[in-house]
Amino acid sequence: MKISTAGLLTIAALCASTHTSEAFSITTSKKHASGITTLRSTAEPQAKTEFNLNEYIMAMQPDITKILEETCVSLDPPMTDLISESMRYSLMAGGKRIRPVFCLSAREKFGGRKEGAQ
Repeated sequence: MKISTAGLLTIAALCASTHTSEAFSITTSKKHASGITTLRSTAEPQAKTEFNLNEYIMAMQPDITKILEETCVSLDPPMTDLISESMRYSLMAGGKRIRPVFCLSAREKFGGRKEGAQ
């Protein structure tokens, strides 16, 4: 699944809003026969903050990689070595880090603790 930059910005905006129902309104235009539904921000402008999404994701990478590697440990060597190696090959391939980043950032947003988040 690919997520566009606009999609990431939308997710980030929703996460940044503490009261989603108050931050956005949905309106439907009856000017056209099909009706056009739009999502418009009704939130007050907030002070700009410096946030670099790439730096945030890269800062989480070591922890996520460590957790993924811990899940691939062979529990009954040599019987499970081959399956553990196969799991490691699949999990360590690219594209397996964005969902954990979303989960951990949601935990962070709602005041969760880092311990036990895995």
